[in-house]
Amino acid sequence: MWRLNEFNLSHKSHTVVRLAVHLPQQQPIVYQDGQEAQAIERAALRKTTLTSWFELNKNDPSAHNISYSDIPQYYMFDKSTTNWKKRQGGGQNVIGRLPVVSILDTERFSSVLERTNFDVVEEQAKANSYTMQLNSEQRNVVEILLSAVYNNAADTPKCYFLDGPAGTGKTFVHSVVAPKCEIFSCVYEEDFCD
Repeated sequence: MWRLNEFNLSHKSHTVVRLAVHLPQQQPIVYQDGQEAQAIERAALRKTTLTSWFELNKNDPSAHNISYSDIPQYYMFDKSTTNWKKRQGGGQNVIGRLPVVSILDTERFSSVLERTNFDVVEEQAKANSYTMQLNSEQRNVVEILLSAVYNNAADTPKCYFLDGPAGTGKTFVHSVVAPKCEIFSCVYEEDFCD
């Protein structure tokens, strides 16, 4: 019936740009068996979103005050030239997505912190203020999730699925748990609660 009446079945609101995070000369390489040497040569010449961002900052003064995670709002990554190009208009519906990096991977983690201007104290304060606004059911869920983060016992479940009707506070619980997970080194998948 929806198709007959030509109603939209889906809606695209934002473009998500995946941003690479890697150490110098450690970007991922895809290759066929027996072609490893050629793949390494190609990778040495090809820039990632990260290496291209460094080059952009070196050459374009207007990019100096834009963090890596925000760069897709102002520049577009051209995959054919592997360069960031200034957007002609409207980047408000563009989101830069950084991969989750474990705090145990200290070099890459500190690299991500520097690039996203992540302020541990600010994030902790935000999470604490949200915690004060939780209702009793939300508080119970947060306590269960965070006890799993802090408890390293092998028999403690480490995977949870949070489900509920619209308006019950799933996203709000997410906004309390996520910063605490990032600060206290759990490996966190951002879609665990939706």
